[in-house]
Amino acid sequence: MEQKLINSNWENRIEVKKGNIGEDIVEKYIEKLGYIIYKPVTEKAHPFDRLCVKNKIDIFVAEIKTKPKRTYYPDTGFNHNHYEDYKRIQKKGIKVYIFFVDEDSGDIYGNWLSELSEQKKIKHNNKIIEYPLIQNHIIYFPIISMKKITNLDNEQSLNIKKLYSGSYK
Repeated sequence: MEQKLINSNWENRIEVKKGNIGEDIVEKYIEKLGYIIYKPVTEKAHPFDRLCVKNKIDIFVAEIKTKPKRTYYPDTGFNHNHYEDYKRIQKKGIKVYIFFVDEDSGDIYGNWLSELSEQKKIKHNNKIIEYPLIQNHIIYFPIISMKKITNLDNEQSLNIKKLYSGSYK
């Protein structure tokens, strides 16, 4: 009973609801590309969002972050501990693709973790920023390292914006 209550509280968190919307959108996109999607069924913290398989040969992990880029910086990011988890998966020979569902721009963009991990220097407001950038347990990657994947439709964008938690910008 207590475990079910904990899981119920988790699923009711705004960031989880927002993340679920983004995951569903990206999942449908990946399926249209011909991939079979596997997702966690256990109601616990999981190491990644989706395992994607095409023709029993092409396999990758999809990690989906539903959040806009930062307002005052040309970047976006996520928890550094999760980054280290994804790096361990990558070391096992499984590619990891990070998707960002950005309700502010109306875009879905991302890249392979191996590409995002490459060092880059970006000039922003007459300052040089070196990426990946780690601040307060968050690792940031420049938007110019991302590939645009597709657009959100207005309804998708509005559904995510309704759940804005104000914790990221």
